[in-house]
Amino acid sequence: MPSVLLFERELWNLSNSVSLLFVVIISGLKNSAEKYRTFILLILKPD
Repeated sequence: MPSVLLFERELWNLSNSVSLLFVVIISGLKNSAEKYRTFILLILKPD
């Protein structure tokens, strides 16, 4: 029984880590996309 609880806790920690990593990757992609968008707008409209 304790091994099952330990396994569930490990699984919970793993899912939390994966979701946190996913959030970090998504926010990083969003930030770089905004930078590239402003860069592309500067190239397309040089005024």
